[in-house]
Amino acid sequence: PLQASNYPREGTAKAWYPSGKLKFTGSYQDDQEEGAWELYDDAGKLTASGPYQNGKRHGSWTLTDAAGKVTKAEFIHGRKAEELRVLLAALTKSLASDNPSDRLRAAYDLAELGEDGLLALQGALTHPGLETRIAAVRSLLRLGPAAGPALPRLQELAAAKVDSPLRFQARLTVYVIDPASRESMHDGLIGQ
Repeated sequence: PLQASNYPREGTAKAWYPSGKLKFTGSYQDDQEEGAWELYDDAGKLTASGPYQNGKRHGSWTLTDAAGKVTKAEFIHGRKAEELRVLLAALTKSLASDNPSDRLRAAYDLAELGEDGLLALQGALTHPGLETRIAAVRSLLRLGPAAGPALPRLQELAAAKVDSPLRFQARLTVYVIDPASRESMHDGLIGQ
């Protein structure tokens, strides 16, 4: 049988409901929605239109509800912009909490936001709590190359003279997100 994963979607895309009404029109790039899309309900009425970026709604969208009311919504990496701002504010506040568990959870939740959580994670690298700094470093590791803007601070932590779990995590993270550093760091990481 044909497997969808064996045939990635690429180029212009259209789909129809069984009734023959248009369901959506858009395009794919590297098997992800990309560029302008239009989505329709089963009656053929336009319900949403706007851009996708890397498979997620990103930019200004026009949404039409069942009653025909039209609204505009701004999306950032698949989330409504206002919801993302509220979430980032709450997680950033949790990073400053007196409760270590709240700080750790916030660091890991920020990693789930990808590059949208990067600024808050960079700030957590200077937190006085060791466990919070380690959680921030591990979260940046999960971001991979997208954590590039945090590289200078991570390199400082990796170059610390005192051997510690933070130093090890920072070295591992630099090793993963900065290919140029791999050869010089390989022996030091294996030795730890």
